[in-house]
Amino acid sequence: MAYKVIRTFADAEDDGRVYKKGQEYPHKDLKPKPTADRIKQLASADNNSGAACIEKIQTKSEALEELAADSKK
Repeated sequence: MAYKVIRTFADAEDDGRVYKKGQEYPHKDLKPKPTADRIKQLASADNNSGAACIEKIQTKSEALEELAADSKK
């Protein structure tokens, strides 16, 4: 799953790597991949910056599934 950086931050769990607004998170070479808890932390205000730093990028297939579900309502 991919995320977009919405607020520039230095990732303490990625050797202080700076992710700038607009970049994708995590970078493709990050090993191990961030845990679900880490993603949740960065996507909320429950982190050192006190504000969400990333948001989920909706894929085309996810968007289509959402539209299909909405049309069935």
